[in-house]
Amino acid sequence: MTTAQAVLDRKVVKDTINQMQAYVDTTAEQQWEATYTYYRDQVEDLIQTYAPQLGMASRLGMSAVSGSFLAFHEYKYGRDEYHPKQYSGAVEKNVLCTYHHAAHPLGSLDYAYRYAVERNHREPGTFSDEDLAWLPAVCTPHDLIMGNGRGHDERQSALLSIEVVTKLGLLMLPEGPIVPGITASGWNAEKQRQDFSLKHGHFSVQQAMCIGDLGPLGDQHYLYQAVCIAAEDAGKLMHGRILQRQAAAAGVPLLGATVETCMELFDERPVLMDYYKNIFWPKQLRLLTTYPKKAADPKIDSYPGFDGRLQNIDDATALSADLQAGRLSAVGSLLRAREIMHEAF
Repeated sequence: MTTAQAVLDRKVVKDTINQMQAYVDTTAEQQWEATYTYYRDQVEDLIQTYAPQLGMASRLGMSAVSGSFLAFHEYKYGRDEYHPKQYSGAVEKNVLCTYHHAAHPLGSLDYAYRYAVERNHREPGTFSDEDLAWLPAVCTPHDLIMGNGRGHDERQSALLSIEVVTKLGLLMLPEGPIVPGITASGWNAEKQRQDFSLKHGHFSVQQAMCIGDLGPLGDQHYLYQAVCIAAEDAGKLMHGRILQRQAAAAGVPLLGATVETCMELFDERPVLMDYYKNIFWPKQLRLLTTYPKKAADPKIDSYPGFDGRLQNIDDATALSADLQAGRLSAVGSLLRAREIMHEAF
């Protein structure tokens, strides 16, 4: 990494911390308290469920810092696919956050803990209590900085996490699993997989973060989450920001839009439907079929709760074929995906 990039990283982290402080200072105390408390309690419940052996100090400390991360994530990117916000950075401009909203990092922590606990049942000692204690500080801020490009976002998010937990007295030195854990979740374009590596250290935490990040690939949430990803990705530079362009041409404001709004727009605008059925779904099927060969843990298909990939391939193949044949609209694909998700409960 160049000196100039290091300087830029420090500026991005400093600016984000200032944004976090401004958010706390300018938000009504009752509103901030309610949002923070909701996420803090969610994280504390996960720790209590998956790692009840952790001491009170670890549990309360990590719940508190993760609650702050998630509350700020909601402020920046939205609560869910029905209340998404737009984000911009050095690379991306006004991307509608229908997938990487606050529910994603919280869900990633749930998946990561489930994987870690099951892994320890099979291979005792793979995850130490210290590893389990640090997972919230790895998973909850892993997408807290977005829009500056792959690799940059993850590295800057890791530096932000270290800065915050250090200021709170939870970390005395900038060491440990935070940087390797968060940066592992980035995408390695050359290897066409996440950027995990044994040489970066703390490999078990890297594995948990990566598995957590892509958790829906192996369960009943996949198809629905994929539709949400399709809407967000259509607004990115790699696809020519076609969502913003087509929305502007149709006179549809994206501010306040939902995933349903996006699917309606996909049905109305041929450029968006072409992307959806000819680019997005073929790419998703390639990801599904090559996973877990390229996963952080090649055995992931055998883990309870992560063993639904083959069914997801069947469902995604059928959905893609129906889109291609004109038997299914984009809105119809959303409804089908939601139905499949709900049938599992």
